[in-house]
Amino acid sequence: MGYFTRNSIVGSNDVAFNFEEHNNRSASYAAYALLFENQKSAMNNPDTDYKADSLRYMYYNKSTGKLVKEFMKMTYGDASNKYQSVDANQLLLGIEECNPYLLVGLFRMTRSSKLLTAATTVDGSYAVSAKLNSDKSVNTLTVTDRKGGKVVYTFSY
Repeated sequence: MGYFTRNSIVGSNDVAFNFEEHNNRSASYAAYALLFENQKSAMNNPDTDYKADSLRYMYYNKSTGKLVKEFMKMTYGDASNKYQSVDANQLLLGIEECNPYLLVGLFRMTRSSKLLTAATTVDGSYAVSAKLNSDKSVNTLTVTDRKGGKVVYTFSY
């Protein structure tokens, strides 16, 4: 596992980084490339809000031949992603493509402060809606994929 930060242009307020996980036994890997435009100063303070502008996700498994590539522009609502112990945004592509280390928020900077409402790709969009509990934590998260398929995640605390 690795977390690699790349600052954009010298003097820029952009932050770009990759989170990668490689498994040599099965020759598989997953890579998440995130871009935070104009947010470097916000990311230095854990109490501020920051959110990834785009995500490039790639997963490859040599033994099965499975390759998944997604390039997404992210859109967020006003609901916070800080009121539950898990990063609900990690469920966008489903459990199969969800990295457990990112789901539990092991790497703080991969966790956007707000909940996603949409992720736009060249092939269509994912839609996300959340029903919140009275304490603002996520009760249910509904993800609608590009083909109209829906998955509902129910959280209990």
